[in-house]
Amino acid sequence: MRTSRLLLNATFNTIIESKEARRKERLLEIYSIYNSLSPEEKVKKAFSGEMWLGATNIFKDEQPLANIYHLGYLDSLSTSIVPQLSKNHAIWANYRLSNTHHSTSIEGNTLSQKDCEILFDSFGTYSSEQLMGVSQQDFSQILQKEATTRECLEVLFHHHAFQYISKLEEQPLSHFNENQLLNIHTELFGKSKCYCNVEGFMESNYRLIPIRVKGSETVRPYPQEVPQIMKQYFEWFHLNRERVDNGILHPALFSILAHCKFLHIHPFLDGNGRTARLLMNMILNRYGLFDITVQKKCRTKYLELLEEHQNGLTEPFHNFMVQQIIQTIKTVSKHAIVY
Repeated sequence: MRTSRLLLNATFNTIIESKEARRKERLLEIYSIYNSLSPEEKVKKAFSGEMWLGATNIFKDEQPLANIYHLGYLDSLSTSIVPQLSKNHAIWANYRLSNTHHSTSIEGNTLSQKDCEILFDSFGTYSSEQLMGVSQQDFSQILQKEATTRECLEVLFHHHAFQYISKLEEQPLSHFNENQLLNIHTELFGKSKCYCNVEGFMESNYRLIPIRVKGSETVRPYPQEVPQIMKQYFEWFHLNRERVDNGILHPALFSILAHCKFLHIHPFLDGNGRTARLLMNMILNRYGLFDITVQKKCRTKYLELLEEHQNGLTEPFHNFMVQQIIQTIKTVSKHAIVY
């Protein structure tokens, strides 16, 4: 048993090292031109995002592929079941509790769904400022177990972010802008200083340092590139929103692509995954589709297929996510009395 475990660990480490080597190779390839530029050209290139965008071409025109039968089934659910589920406030509240649990768990939060429910019941109406006055001892006493302030705040601030996107859903999607995206991210952290970097707490700002995801060969843009790349992200976003409105692109695929491209950029130091999934759910709701919950048991497959998507193999991830939307609707409807 011990030998098998050692072999498994060695194999895993080899895979990680291989991916890291490919990431470094890709990094050098993307930015090879940089050292040959004059100081003025370096500044211009760095802040334009041209090098990373030229290499990744993530905003190219595309017609994303997915299983047409799954999309058709999703469409039938969106007209038969989803409208009735959406009217039931109790179901909606319970669903968002579950979504918060799974989305934070994917990022490593160890609190159970029951813990999340207790926190919602006890502190769900608290503002960010009020939550900052709750001590670790208070959280542990309510949960009747040792709990970290960070994990409790992650859950409660995710609840705040859900409330914020519910307000955004009252306006046309054509009004969605960069400041509102930054606000979603801010809601995930409140005033907790959970989101820190070498410059200190950065509220509503993009990252100031380079970032890489352990075990991923995907190259993220340098921080100087991020602001301009995000402006182009919103140009892409609204161009494809219009394609959805004109019946050219399926709204589920639009939501999935918006999520994938955001995560490819990784504009924040922390909270990228949670922000991307909230963004995806906001889009789905705007088009009369139910939210998606990627369950924590699917974490490994979700991350593996997402990595493949960022490296050009896109259809498997699209199919996986469409199935996750369908599964979410089925799971919620099982626990509902639909009139």
